[in-house]
Amino acid sequence: SNSLHYCNLRTGEWTKLVTTGHPPTPQYGQAMVIKFPYLYVIGGTTGFDYSLDVHRLHLLDLVWEPLCSEQQLGARYRHEIAHHGD
Repeated sequence: SNSLHYCNLRTGEWTKLVTTGHPPTPQYGQAMVIKFPYLYVIGGTTGFDYSLDVHRLHLLDLVWEPLCSEQQLGARYRHEIAHHGD
């Protein structure tokens, strides 16, 4: 899926966010990191194809934006990512 949900930790309530723009391809095994005001989603697989696609979601207006696309060469699946500085 490429749906995005969040959980209110105080109430335990889950909510599906309605986003616009160009979301990532539905896949799994991608890495995610938040550098406010963005959520970055990187790589993953559909089960057949692997990617190193990079998308970001602007957390204030919930608009997806593709940043780059890389198929096969350099693709990543079940990897880790961290944010450090800028």
